[in-house]
Amino acid sequence: MRLSAWVWGMAFVLLAAAIAAPAVAQQIPPELMEKLRERGQSGLDSQDPAQALEESRLKREGQLTNQTNLLGQTAGKEPKALSTLEVIYNSRLGFFEEEARRRWRERAYQFDDLERRERMLNQQVRERQQAQSGAVPGNFPMQSGAAQVARAKGGNREREQRLEVEQVRAEFATPEPLRQYGYDMLDYPKQFPGGLSGRLPDDYRLGIGDELVVTLYGNENDTQTLQVDREGRLVLPDLGPVTAAGRELGTVRDEVEQLVGNKLVGTEVLLSVGAPRLVSAYVLGDVTRPGQYELSSFADILDALSVAGGVKKTGSLRRIIVDDGTRRRSFDLYDILAGRQTDSLRLTDGMRIIVPPIGPTVAVAGAVVRPAIYELAPGAATSAADEMLAMAGGSVLARGSRMLVKRVSPEGGETMRYLSGAEARLQPSDILLLQLRSQATMGQFELAGAVYSPGIRSIDEYGFLSKALEGGQALKPDAYLPFALLKRKDPETLATVMRAVNLAAVLKGETDVRLRSWDELVVLNETAVDFMGSEPVKLTIDQPNDPGNCESLEVLAKRVREAETERFATTFRSAFFTSQGMAEQDSGAAALSGQMDRSIISDRQTGEIACPDLFEDRPDLLAFALEYATAISGAVRQPGIYPFAYETSLAGTIAVAGGLSLNANRKLVELSLYERKAGQGIDVDRRKVDLTETDPKSVAVSPGSSVRVTALRSDQEPGTVLLTGEFERPGVYTIKRGETLLELIGRAGGLTSRAYPYGAVFTRESVRDQRRESLKRTAREMDTALTLAAIKGNVDGEALTAARRLSNTLSSADITGRMVVDAEPEVLARDPIANISLEPGDTLHMPRRPTTVQVAGDVLNPGSFRHREGKSVRDYLKEAGGLQTTAEKGRIFVVKANGEATPVSMSIWSFREQTIPPGTTIVVPMDVTPVQYLEIAGTIADIFGNLALSVASVATVTN
Repeated sequence: MRLSAWVWGMAFVLLAAAIAAPAVAQQIPPELMEKLRERGQSGLDSQDPAQALEESRLKREGQLTNQTNLLGQTAGKEPKALSTLEVIYNSRLGFFEEEARRRWRERAYQFDDLERRERMLNQQVRERQQAQSGAVPGNFPMQSGAAQVARAKGGNREREQRLEVEQVRAEFATPEPLRQYGYDMLDYPKQFPGGLSGRLPDDYRLGIGDELVVTLYGNENDTQTLQVDREGRLVLPDLGPVTAAGRELGTVRDEVEQLVGNKLVGTEVLLSVGAPRLVSAYVLGDVTRPGQYELSSFADILDALSVAGGVKKTGSLRRIIVDDGTRRRSFDLYDILAGRQTDSLRLTDGMRIIVPPIGPTVAVAGAVVRPAIYELAPGAATSAADEMLAMAGGSVLARGSRMLVKRVSPEGGETMRYLSGAEARLQPSDILLLQLRSQATMGQFELAGAVYSPGIRSIDEYGFLSKALEGGQALKPDAYLPFALLKRKDPETLATVMRAVNLAAVLKGETDVRLRSWDELVVLNETAVDFMGSEPVKLTIDQPNDPGNCESLEVLAKRVREAETERFATTFRSAFFTSQGMAEQDSGAAALSGQMDRSIISDRQTGEIACPDLFEDRPDLLAFALEYATAISGAVRQPGIYPFAYETSLAGTIAVAGGLSLNANRKLVELSLYERKAGQGIDVDRRKVDLTETDPKSVAVSPGSSVRVTALRSDQEPGTVLLTGEFERPGVYTIKRGETLLELIGRAGGLTSRAYPYGAVFTRESVRDQRRESLKRTAREMDTALTLAAIKGNVDGEALTAARRLSNTLSSADITGRMVVDAEPEVLARDPIANISLEPGDTLHMPRRPTTVQVAGDVLNPGSFRHREGKSVRDYLKEAGGLQTTAEKGRIFVVKANGEATPVSMSIWSFREQTIPPGTTIVVPMDVTPVQYLEIAGTIADIFGNLALSVASVATVTN
């Protein structure tokens, strides 16, 4: 009773499954599988039908996978190299020339970017060094160690910036070249083609080699994996054979169910295809790997082509020949790609697939969805342009496009013509281009420079410049308002013209500009304005040669060479030029270099110039802005070159320069006004304005003028004086103009009891510079004389080498700039001439009273010896071991502690004893006989005398 109930339950399940699935599934229903497992676990000795089905499939999959691996068909794609056909079409479109230009631009951009980063890195290192040392900001060479540290710290930031650059390039890269359509679809198979998963339809036609899984349940429970034998029969154990080959799966299933129902009472049967048979197919012609392949009977033509590596680009996709032994027909893969055909031809045993050479082609490019090279339909000599456009996915533009065709003439030339109408036809090798009818973009303008959101704007939304500035909210804090560039197209000639605009006046409502299509407003920033008054710009105007790596300076140099008028006169007159470079006119201008953005100053070490990007992106802007430049110098906080769009008040001009400094003389402001007179040229009107009596708002200053604010005269010197040694209060002292040495000693509290005024060392910057220049001049004269001597050949090599070494010593000699002064307060009080006036940078060292005398030069034992009253020069020389054989006895001299030098004669006829005070240095020069034949022998002898003061000064200070 329980068994009968179970059978009826199973019948109900099968009936429900049949109703739910019109086509009998290859897989067993899950509910039945679960019940069969339960019966198997209860003691029934039967094989799991699901396991048998899976084993059958895995076995066949393993066979096909091994075949795939042996053929070398690994996952991957066809190389991206262009075919000959693709190269020809892309060459006709000019792709390779454009690609070469793009790569050149990328390399140039990378080079400029690296150079810019290097300059910024150098600047960061300099600023870090200044911050660590507390030095005054300025330009000085970068230390290599600090540069390496800075590069290491900035490495991550640089890598992030490079990734951003690469992302931008990827988004705005040049389009890919045209490719032949359809060939990428046949990628190498990742596994065997014709997968074995899923359901099989009842109309599947069985054949020799198909494996079927037969499952009995009910009174009889068994699972058998059977194969259709060579005679086309399915032999069922205890039931007999059933003809299967050539019959549909559904028909065979019905026959087996009827046979089981007749012979096995109370038993049901399930019939499933475990592993389909293998079929052999030949893939020939223009494929990557032609040959014979065994594939699943579920495979189709696409699977066979995929196993063969895909169709080569020399093969046709539209005229593939399929021969199954009974008939020969053509197959068009474009129908599959276009969706016109959803079922490709299924393989049969012995089928031949032949891929012939590619037929005539045309290319579709431009504003289409899928630009590519397409093969014409089989047997077609031409093709409708609309059909090819539809094959390319249609236009990406809803309207406003036109069709052009590039066609090769019989003579080999190429022409382009306009296509119109539905009857337009394309010939083989034509290129169909879809373009906009007009490339012009109307109704837009652009904001650039020191604005928060640079880019394109709609004229319909703004209309006027005042509205585009959004009341100043669109401008960055460093925006420069008195001058901006408005670039626009001339309506008659369409040439680009430049116009100066005062944004401050626009924001105040004093003026406005109606915007036009293609207008571009460029707002300057503080960095760009500072660069206009920098040294590189002024040197370029003075000497319009090659300025280096700055394109804007190159354009400026060209404009200077071409100009016949004083176009850049204001900038030129704002600096004083010498043969050795450029010096600012006054201290106020010198302060400009300290306030200027360090990124725009030329690198003293490399000679390179970092120009603002605002000028580099628009090289003509610098020259245009300099035409409107006004020079502001003197007692203002930020002297320099400032452009003004048009006439401005004196108050506004001074305000742009940061206002008056504390030492400004408001009673005297000098103006050189640049006045244009119609038909009479240009006049310069020089005026003096007293700001205490005249309102600066009432004084007009035109572009190109010069404004100089004089400074109040001060008795205070700009520098300081250093006192060291035996003073009661040594240190750094500020001085007034004309302050004397005696006054300063009094401010320092006088001398201590240990002071030695006779040996005071007084140095002055101007004296040091004069002596350094004198030694350099002497060294140059020696080099000239040595060259002449070497040419004449009247000197031996050793003498010439010694003279060269002496010349090098002179060039690098350290000069102290010492002056002989009397620092005794009582003497200074009595002698006004000895009481000299001080200068900024002077130093006075007051030593302690020395107890030794120095002996230097060509003696046996030079050194310091104890001073004793009454000892003569001979005595000290004797203590030093006497003279060397190379000593010049007739040129011995002594340098006293106060810097005075006097000669000493050792001759018995003219010998006169001298008083030798403590701190004196006795100098014994070397005989110049080795170079006596040189024409400069006398000069060399005098040089040792000129160096004596330096030797004595160093010795005294050291002791």
